[in-house]
Amino acid sequence: PPLLKAAFPGASVSLDVAEAMVKTETSPSSHLFLPGTAVGMGNTAAGANVSVPTALDHLNSLEALGSLMCIRGLERAHLVSEITEPPKGRAVLVLSQAAVDALSVIFNESKSPSGGGMGQRDIQNYMKRCGVDASSVPPHKISTILNKYPTVSGMDGGKDTRYLSLEGFLAYYRDTAQTNEIQVRSDLHTFGFRPDLSRREEESRWYVAGNQGEHRRHPYQSTESVALDVALQFKNGRPANLGRLSEIGLLSFHLYYLAYSACEPLAEYLLAASAYGKDTNRLLVDSLKALSRAPSGWGGNETFRACLMIFKVLAALPDERQKDRITLLMQCPDKAHSHIDAGLGLLIAAKELSMARSSQHYSADYHYNSAFERYIEVIKELQKQREVSRWILEHRSQCAWMEPWLRADTGSAQQQRGDLSVRRGSGTHPSSGTINHHHSDSDMNAGMNDSEEDDDDSRYGQVDHYSERSIYVQSAGVRAVNGKYVRSGSCDNVSKYRKIGVWNEQDVEFSLFRCRLSDQTKRWYISIVPKGIQPGTNKDIDFYAAPLSNENSDFPPESRWVTVKGHGADPPPMLIWKPESLPDGIEEPPDEDGRMWSGEGDDGIDDDVDDSGQMGFL
Repeated sequence: PPLLKAAFPGASVSLDVAEAMVKTETSPSSHLFLPGTAVGMGNTAAGANVSVPTALDHLNSLEALGSLMCIRGLERAHLVSEITEPPKGRAVLVLSQAAVDALSVIFNESKSPSGGGMGQRDIQNYMKRCGVDASSVPPHKISTILNKYPTVSGMDGGKDTRYLSLEGFLAYYRDTAQTNEIQVRSDLHTFGFRPDLSRREEESRWYVAGNQGEHRRHPYQSTESVALDVALQFKNGRPANLGRLSEIGLLSFHLYYLAYSACEPLAEYLLAASAYGKDTNRLLVDSLKALSRAPSGWGGNETFRACLMIFKVLAALPDERQKDRITLLMQCPDKAHSHIDAGLGLLIAAKELSMARSSQHYSADYHYNSAFERYIEVIKELQKQREVSRWILEHRSQCAWMEPWLRADTGSAQQQRGDLSVRRGSGTHPSSGTINHHHSDSDMNAGMNDSEEDDDDSRYGQVDHYSERSIYVQSAGVRAVNGKYVRSGSCDNVSKYRKIGVWNEQDVEFSLFRCRLSDQTKRWYISIVPKGIQPGTNKDIDFYAAPLSNENSDFPPESRWVTVKGHGADPPPMLIWKPESLPDGIEEPPDEDGRMWSGEGDDGIDDDVDDSGQMGFL
């Protein structure tokens, strides 16, 4: 922040410059290093700058900062301790008593009510609660756990079944704590335990919701739980006042970027306490800028994760500024660069990227695919919070264009995003994968197995209930596009459709067709295709595009259309299938002005409609 730079000129250089300044030409003697630095702690990777502290080296400082702010429960409890095992006197590591007590509570809440332990279904539910996609974990992975750790026998549906016992559950975490402490602390955090292994109050961990008189308890997202925990702590008092300069520093993006790298739960508590009841606009804008500038691919993952953590905490804080923060987060008008027209808000930026991906001016650009997927992932994660979900419902008209992505689960959403790639480019670009969780690919939390089914065009020759129908396009922002489309030849081995109309005072033919993109995925388009040229080239004038329908990929979908930047205009259209021959007494549907479709030559356009393709932003 500028005020801190002015107050501390010696510390105002960038992190990259600071690291370069302290880098030594030759490796100094070990006695020159401060206690707690990377040397001797097993954190020094090959080629690393050992004279610069790692993120983990800052943990003690961050914990001390939390203590100064009077935040309860931030001092990390030890997970393991060393004891001497008789009779040989060997030193062995065991779980600390505090860890045993906390994990025993989790086990008792997760075990089968009848089996006395955790069966396969219980382990899958446990994985899901810890953030692992249990549906993608092969059954033999769970069997490996049951074979490796102590179990008890029980009956399940009349069959003798093995259940993971409390002893086995603790043995698993004893082993994991020695190889992946971050995973263990993350699981404890998910189940409501603070870093010191005290537990958050029940009202900050559960909420009651239901329909038609049936109310059930549901767990809060861990970030929501932290925000509520801090709010309860400061309900009758404020955190310690550390001074004006400290308050500025405590709302700095770079502080939480570093804190996230060191310990995510600790970073969440520090941010929640620093931001509760405060003006956080500058922090939100800085974080939105960092997200927009993050490199594509794995190089920007750490920035992406830190920004997501900041957004989730600020959106979850239950104070009088909560709704304003969510609105700014979604619709921030500030710009990342002076030459960029769109704002930084998540909805605005995601919509701009969606249109840019679809435009021929950005063909085969991997950056737009990767960036769009990140923004959708952020919005999907935020939507899991109750207040954000409520905000989206209140602003449904502004969010309707991305409902196909927000409704989809993780697996199908990734497939849909993969389908929404640019076409007409040279070369292929793989879509970026889902951001990894802190969990490792261990037995209890195996990694996800991605798989895709190839598109099958063999169904085209079969009789289908769509085959003798026409398509009516309606409600499109470009009114000339609306009307009746009839079958006219084929493209990409499926039917294509056309409508004669007028656009820019010229007689044109609008085409509705499917084509294969440069990355070998497929997509439907509504375009003007120049005469004598096959659809699917850079010469097309594109208005709208849509991914394949999972049920009928050989036919254009009725919804899920998006506006193509350049010539398209919101709102995107809806498609209606009608029989080729309407029964006697039944008329064709009118257009939006109540006029009847007069055939292929009716374009449905009004003189006062601007078809320049200008985007009506949020």
